[in-house]
Amino acid sequence: MKKITKEEAAKLQTKVGSSSAVRTAVVHLKVGEILLIEKADWTQKKGPGQMLSRLTERTKQRYKLEALADGSGWLVERME
Repeated sequence: MKKITKEEAAKLQTKVGSSSAVRTAVVHLKVGEILLIEKADWTQKKGPGQMLSRLTERTKQRYKLEALADGSGWLVERME
């Protein structure tokens, strides 16, 4: 444990409840930023599309999801 400043704390990503690391990273995206989600990072049976749909409904933020051609993961871009 260590003490940190408010500036250092503002740079850290925090999660709500039992959110996954991927969901937390997606929520903290700024408009225009792109996140690469690798298969190893995703533990669910299906891809992240359903999670993004639910986030869009709840937060009114829009995301663009694309699957990588080699099947190794997904690209998520924050649209607005």
